[in-house]
Amino acid sequence: MPLITVTQDRWGGVEIEPVSERIRARAVKHLATFDKAPLGRDALVYLQGDAGDEFLDSDLSRRAARDVRDGWTVRARVSADLLNALVGYDFDGS
Repeated sequence: MPLITVTQDRWGGVEIEPVSERIRARAVKHLATFDKAPLGRDALVYLQGDAGDEFLDSDLSRRAARDVRDGWTVRARVSADLLNALVGYDFDGS
C-alpha cells in the first residue's frame, strides 16, 4: 500500500503525490509516453470539483479529509489499485 501526500490548493483542487520518489518517477515516465507528464512542481494527480470531494470523502478517513480541507498536508496509505487508477488505468506502480 503506497503512502501518499494529499493537499488542497486555494481553489479547492486536491493534489496527490506519492511519497516514494521511485513510484513518482515511474508515473512521470509513464505519463510522458502520452505527453501528459506533470511539469515542474505540478502535482502528479490533481482532482477538481466533485472528483476531489469524492476522493476525500470515500478514499480517506474522515479525520484526514477534515485536515486536508482545513489546509493541512496529510499523509495516508491507499491501495496500489487506487493510486494506479488515479495516475492512469494502465499504470502499474508496484
